[in-house]
Amino acid sequence: MLNNELPPVIRFGVFEVDRQSGELRKQGVRVRLRDQAFQVLLLLLERPGVAPVRRRMVFVGVTPEGATVETVNMDAEGRPLEASERSESTWEDLRDHAKYPQAATTIESMHATTPAGTFACRRYTVVKKGENGEARTVACFADALPGPPVQLRREVGGQTVMTMTLVRHEPGPARP
Repeated sequence: MLNNELPPVIRFGVFEVDRQSGELRKQGVRVRLRDQAFQVLLLLLERPGVAPVRRRMVFVGVTPEGATVETVNMDAEGRPLEASERSESTWEDLRDHAKYPQAATTIESMHATTPAGTFACRRYTVVKKGENGEARTVACFADALPGPPVQLRREVGGQTVMTMTLVRHEPGPARP
């Protein structure tokens, strides 16, 4: 979905985005981005000064084997931008997604307060050095809730680039 009011190549600072080929270059050298990251970059370039999209993820089904998650992108006012998508993951897949490099990670016990309540958690703080400065991820996983963190914050170069907060939790039936 290209915004035809923008040129096919957008330059900012030392970067260049080719909207047609889907490439980002830094001083002429291609920078590898996952498709989703490239789409977010395009969205930000197409809508300067507009709040970025929020993503709502709802666990709509939980079994002993895994979970079904419904995801929808929302505008700044909370309206869906498109139809929601459902995906299924095993608990092992979800745990693997949250693995962090041991040398760059500190883990501590704490309580996280969200709109859904206060949870005893393990807080993982991951710090990595990269091209764009220090990248820091802080993820709080509730001890009693399997699945994604109840709070997540990512910072790059001291700027927050992503946050995620559990806003509602509806307990399912007790497991045997």
